[in-house]
Amino acid sequence: MQQPQHAYILHKRAYRETSFLVDAFSREQGKISFVAKGAQRGKSQWRSLLQPFQALEITAIGKASLKTLQSCEGAALALRLSGDALYCGMYLNEVLNRVLHPELPMEGLFDAYVTALDALNRGDAQQPVLRQFELRLLDEMGYGVSFDVDYQGDPLRPGQHYRLLEEQGFVPVMPMRGSLTGDVLNAIAEGNWDAQALSAAKQLCRTALKPLVGEKPLKSRELFIKRVTT
Repeated sequence: MQQPQHAYILHKRAYRETSFLVDAFSREQGKISFVAKGAQRGKSQWRSLLQPFQALEITAIGKASLKTLQSCEGAALALRLSGDALYCGMYLNEVLNRVLHPELPMEGLFDAYVTALDALNRGDAQQPVLRQFELRLLDEMGYGVSFDVDYQGDPLRPGQHYRLLEEQGFVPVMPMRGSLTGDVLNAIAEGNWDAQALSAAKQLCRTALKPLVGEKPLKSRELFIKRVTT
């Protein structure tokens, strides 16, 4: 008998008249996709459970890449993200749905995702939460960056400027547009999130994530920009 998996919904869409197509992030199996038959019906117990930020225990059966949901129960109370925290949670879900490989377990990343959601739900400062998660995501996907040493493995020097070269690391350079000092990079490595470290980490993570996320704009980012400009 298949054991239930711990999971969160990343994305769902209507399927035929009564069902949903669902992408979920499972701790035991990674990203899984399944059909939730009849879940659109008003009397379906699954309808209210298949929501973002709801911890679930699910069983999905079938050998194909698109499985069928067999059981679904809430594992905890749903997180009620609102305001900017909601858009941050939507961003995490959209990025994960794009970059995760089907049925490749990533338990460490799953735990980091849960930690990020809990922090957003508590009202923690959102930018450090996002940057820490992005850095963990890059590490787990094999795109991690060492923020405390240069391309030769030497410690970064305070006051020295560096640029990040793909597949090499940080290279010492003369001060120029886009270069970062060792002080800022060391702050990122230590998780000291002052304004400079947050700004630098945001740009570095966005650049590093681009090959994984792709060129298509993130809808969550567009919605957030629209929110703050209207």
